[in-house]
Amino acid sequence: MHDAAAGDQADDSSSIHVPAKTIKNPDSSYEIGRGFFLFDTSGLPDTDNIESATLSLYVLAKQNVEDDGNDYIRVVTTTPASNTAITTADYDQVGTTSQTNDIDLGNITTSSYNTFTLNSTGLSNIIVDGITKFGTREGHDVVNSAPTVISGGNGNQISVSTAEESGTSQDPKLIVVHAQPAPVISNVQTSNVTSSSATVTWDTNINSDSKVTYGTTTPVTSSNPLYEQTDETLTTNHSVNLSSLSSGATYYYVAVSTNPDGNAATSTQGSFTTSSAEVLRVRKTVDESTANDTTLSSDIELSLTLNANTSYLIDGVIFASSTSATPDIKIGFDAVNGSVIDTGYLAGSGGTFRQGEWLSGEATSSAISISATEPTVIQIHGSVRTGSSLGNFVLQWAQNTSNANGTTVMKGSYLRAQEI
Repeated sequence: MHDAAAGDQADDSSSIHVPAKTIKNPDSSYEIGRGFFLFDTSGLPDTDNIESATLSLYVLAKQNVEDDGNDYIRVVTTTPASNTAITTADYDQVGTTSQTNDIDLGNITTSSYNTFTLNSTGLSNIIVDGITKFGTREGHDVVNSAPTVISGGNGNQISVSTAEESGTSQDPKLIVVHAQPAPVISNVQTSNVTSSSATVTWDTNINSDSKVTYGTTTPVTSSNPLYEQTDETLTTNHSVNLSSLSSGATYYYVAVSTNPDGNAATSTQGSFTTSSAEVLRVRKTVDESTANDTTLSSDIELSLTLNANTSYLIDGVIFASSTSATPDIKIGFDAVNGSVIDTGYLAGSGGTFRQGEWLSGEATSSAISISATEPTVIQIHGSVRTGSSLGNFVLQWAQNTSNANGTTVMKGSYLRAQEI
């Protein structure tokens, strides 16, 4: 009977089912009952990892006549011929390998759900693109050990609610916890490396966030201090800018991406070396004059090309002169889009301080008076933080009040920018 190819009865329409049974009757005949539980799991994403799962059966009643250590309920795999009907020919289409924890009949709770937690074998038998098929057997049936107690029709068994039960509050349940696998990181690169900044880029196969962990010791995790720069935007094309780096230093880093399910991937370690702090200088080699013109124009020589995403200290001296005390001068600065400019000046002549002013952004100064007898010295101090593009930082100047007498910016004037 235990090894029979077919059973005597099959039922797939009743609201109550006995899915695990082993009985010895008074006439020494035996009864074995086996259960089939099929779940449509085709809706699970086929790229996800199955992390855990439970099978829950609502037990209505139980009998435990033969309490000998083989009185347990085991969840096994099944291979019925059809996904929609059970026949007597399916009797032998059940396995013996436990897919979950076994539950002793003594620990089965009636009028309640009893939950079986799938083990690694059970998890591997969840079909993400089809029908997942489990079943149940009583322990004596599993080990092929005939019961010895004559039970008078009771024996070892449970009865459970099936999906045919009215409503869904007592249906068999397969609860599957699944998650996207960790992203796959590729194409990790560094670019735009300056004395104080660098950009790390990489790709992932699924949307995930971006983090770069970096420091000056290898392996990077041993760095002290250890720095992190993050961007929580979910993307497959990642770009993280690292700023405030030390000049002339080698940095080690890893790229980390985490998907919305919390699974993270870390790249292999990379490195880059920042350049030494660059000092840019430009000196005016010829006098340049303008008259009857109040529109700011860029100086023909006093222009510096600044790197992207870099901070600079700015200083310089402008020597302004005229053949008359009537003209004046106004100044300003222009820089590539996205730059933050903060500059100021002090102006005087003949050893006498005359005026000073702070210029925020691309603001234009007030009128700066010019002496007719000697050059006015305009000392420039400030800082510039460039944006994502490299470009020029340029002195602009003009007369504040239009005058026929020319205003001249003299040779020897200079601008200087030092990376910080």
